[in-house]
Amino acid sequence: MSVSGAGGRVEPAGSGTAADGGFGVVHVAAGGTERRVSLAALAAVRLEDGRPVRSFPSYRGQRNYPGWYWSATMGRRVGFESWVERDHLVALDFDPAVTAVASQPFWLRWQAGDKVRRHAPDFFARLASGGALVVDSRPLDRIGERDREAFAAAGEACARLGWQYAVWGSAGPVRRLTCGGWPGTGIRGATTSWWQAGCGRRSPGRGR
Repeated sequence: MSVSGAGGRVEPAGSGTAADGGFGVVHVAAGGTERRVSLAALAAVRLEDGRPVRSFPSYRGQRNYPGWYWSATMGRRVGFESWVERDHLVALDFDPAVTAVASQPFWLRWQAGDKVRRHAPDFFARLASGGALVVDSRPLDRIGERDREAFAAAGEACARLGWQYAVWGSAGPVRRLTCGGWPGTGIRGATTSWWQAGCGRRSPGRGR
């Protein structure tokens, strides 16, 4: 399997063991090397230092709007694939609970019947508490059955790592992590304005 942005070198594949719930992971290191690791090994990977596992294509007639956002948290550009993702990326960048953020951080692979499925979450956020948050951005009225299966798998994998996982919709701004956050698994919509939460904030472009 090839991954956009990888430099052509592929390291040996990790296996999805019973202890990992059958999950395997592919990520791309900073140098462009595609690495396949077990789910347990992912906990030690600095995903914020790597590259997206997918590119952000732009073509005539497409209905989503990909682009790059300058992140004050990262001091560099971070990609997004839609305006919904862009809004969520801005929210993560403003939140002082977030110390690093990466887009399209890894492929999660698992067996579904006789097929191998994969899913790339939209964002990975490193938290000041030492934990991590994985986010999928999707308008809640556009979540289909395959999406639900993928989100359920991502939630289970994150729970095994002790990470938070959430699906953020587009029905309003995003709840701040420092004001209650999100449950470890499950699908939730955005309900609280992150700029009105009163929990302190960071201004992109001005640092922390």
